[in-house]
Parts: sequence; C-alpha cells; structure tokens
Amino acid sequence: LSCCAGLSDRALHATRTLMERAIPRKTFIQRNKSLPETLHEVVFAVKQNKLDVIEMELLERSRPGSSKYQQWLSFDDVGSMISNKHSADCIINWLEENNIQATWHSHHYEYIKATTHISKWEKLFATTFYEWEDESIPTNQRSGHSHTHIKHRAVDYSLPDNMAQH
Repeated sequence: LSCCAGLSDRALHATRTLMERAIPRKTFIQRNKSLPETLHEVVFAVKQNKLDVIEMELLERSRPGSSKYQQWLSFDDVGSMISNKHSADCIINWLEENNIQATWHSHHYEYIKATTHISKWEKLFATTFYEWEDESIPTNQRSGHSHTHIKHRAVDYSLPDNMAQH
C-alpha cells in the first residue's frame, strides 16, 4: 500500500509520533514489568472520515424548524460516511508486515483488534508494558483471582509517523 511503501525497518523507528502519555488514577497501581511472552490484545481506533459532516448532520436533525429535523440516519448511513477503509487497510498491512494478524474488525472498520506477544508490541510501539492493578476493586473480589484484575499497559507509546495518521 502506498501509505507504507518504501520505508525500511530503520526508518519506521527513526521518526515517530507520540500517541498517548497516560496519567493513571491513584488506584491504578503499576506493578511488575509485563513478561515478554505474554499474549496481549490491542484495539486500534482507525481515524474516521467526515466527522465534521456527521456533526453538522446531527445538529440539523436535532434542531426544531430544520428541514431535516428528526430524519435520523441509520447505523449503516453513518458508518458509510465515516468509514476509512484506506487507513484500515494501512493498519492491517502494517500488522501483517510485522507478522501479526488482525483478529477482528468492526462492521465499518472503525476498530481493528490484533493479538501478539508483549515483546512485539513493545518493539512496534517503542515502549515498555507493565502490569497494573486496579485497587478500586474491593479486595474480596481481587483475592484468589488477582490475575483477572491485572491489566497490561504502557505509560506512553508512539507509532511510526507513516502510521500515526491512520
């Protein structure tokens, strides 16, 4: 795909865009570094098209007196307007180039899921994953099943510039 063509592995890691830097709440406690062989699912939110048009349409259909008042759009109408198959294809192609298969996508490709080992996510996102525990969950609900309340998360992550746009 043209979005990813011609970039060596070195170039992919040389110019990156910081996507998020998390500031966790006080009850979400960072524990140990995640084990590299742990499988972890990531959900990619695909950049949506025409969000400004959707907002305008919503306002027109919500304003009494408008010729479009209460003429609601269907799920498929909205989905076809915001769908960005090009960006979804770029994400799927990037995953495949890195030997990761997309395991699921939403109906209009707004979201894509993929699962691989944390070590691979750390390389692709230029980050480190840690185990986090949510201490807002009552202790009696955590004891004996603490592994179900452990989440793997990075404090920040970045993407190659050519992928950040998607």
